[in-house]
Amino acid sequence: MTSLRLLFVTRRFRPLTGGLENMSIRLLGEWVRRGHKATVVTPRWHADWPEETDYSGVRVCRIDPPTGGCWGEARYAQRLASACRALRSQTDVALVSGMLTDAVTMLGEKRRGGPAVALQPERPGVLGDCHLQIEQRGGRRIKQTCFGADAFVALTPLLQRELTAAGYARSRIHPVTLGIPRRSKTDLGQRQEARRNLASVDPALALDP
Repeated sequence: MTSLRLLFVTRRFRPLTGGLENMSIRLLGEWVRRGHKATVVTPRWHADWPEETDYSGVRVCRIDPPTGGCWGEARYAQRLASACRALRSQTDVALVSGMLTDAVTMLGEKRRGGPAVALQPERPGVLGDCHLQIEQRGGRRIKQTCFGADAFVALTPLLQRELTAAGYARSRIHPVTLGIPRRSKTDLGQRQEARRNLASVDPALALDP
């Protein structure tokens, strides 16, 4: 099996925590487990965060974050393009979390000789990428640019349906169901101990066997 080099572009990564971050960690962890390499480019939201670090075998490169407003986004796009250009020789494919500014930036790099680009919408519904591509200023132009992506990654069936309804080619939409990690089994003693611990915090949390 040929080892592939993935460049993952996201605005949210560890030490930030949340559902999106957890999904990204599981996706990248499986990628590395299968013998591939991964590099993350993400904003450096806090000054005390290192500019580069290793997270469970994944190289993490942080750049100055966007400062807000149109000009802040434009300057961030320039920094993102520069960082990804520096990593071009180490990248076979770029996966972009979100289908807005960062996606447009990476597709612009692709036209300039950069790697293939796959886009991953972050969330469904009225706050999701497909909806914002219609409602927000400049969104329709962004959507036309996103049509040029090589592939689309749908983390849920709902995102897959939204991409299809938005007109993205079915043949380029790939579902990647991450699921929820299976919880280890607990025995009777562990359950009883958990109940005692709850009751010790607050008697109102005491539970009958």
